[in-house]
Amino acid sequence: EKVAAARREEAMSVEAHMNSYIKRMMAEWEKELEAQPEDEKKTGEGKQALLQFRATQKSFLVLYQRIEEGTIADDIKAALWLMVRAMKERNYLHASEIYVRLAIGNAPWPIGVTSVGIHDRSAREKISFAMNGQAHIMNDEATRKFIHGFKRLLTWVQKTYPTDPSRCLNFNATRKDLDSLKSAEKRGEALQLAAAPHFLGKDGAVKAPSKWQDVLKHSGVNNKKE
Repeated sequence: EKVAAARREEAMSVEAHMNSYIKRMMAEWEKELEAQPEDEKKTGEGKQALLQFRATQKSFLVLYQRIEEGTIADDIKAALWLMVRAMKERNYLHASEIYVRLAIGNAPWPIGVTSVGIHDRSAREKISFAMNGQAHIMNDEATRKFIHGFKRLLTWVQKTYPTDPSRCLNFNATRKDLDSLKSAEKRGEALQLAAAPHFLGKDGAVKAPSKWQDVLKHSGVNNKKE
């Protein structure tokens, strides 16, 4: 069911895709909390986890409304979209970097993304940049809350959908990331790591860019030169 939902999202518009993914993750987070034993719910950690979820859930009401009404700022939409893509690829470190740049508010963001199809996300998309000449986005209380809520969601998703520690933010800081990773490995779950940069040579063989030659060499991978 999760795989089917993820596939359906790939055919949606950026706005619908974001809305669907965020609501899907929030539903899974809520289900996890509800499934906790009563004794665990009553602990300080259990109560804190519930408060974190409820704060995130409340902050996202404004986000959902702005996405559905088309009133969310283009630069914020672009940043959140990039975070969603990174989270789905389990590249949590990259998602966190985007969050930090968005929170600081002094970086340009690509806007004008209109389609999410594999073939539509190409050079033909018109990309422009919105420089932060307006008031800082964090001066808007509602915006500040849902952006911080997105960071909390990112932390939960990293724990729930583990990946290689090199692609995580503060791996195992809560002592749960490692347990989740070990459990996923026991289940034989694919970690969905992105492929290393590569291209097809004239002979049809898969080759790595020249700057990766040393990386391959020191990793012990044979790489014949032409």
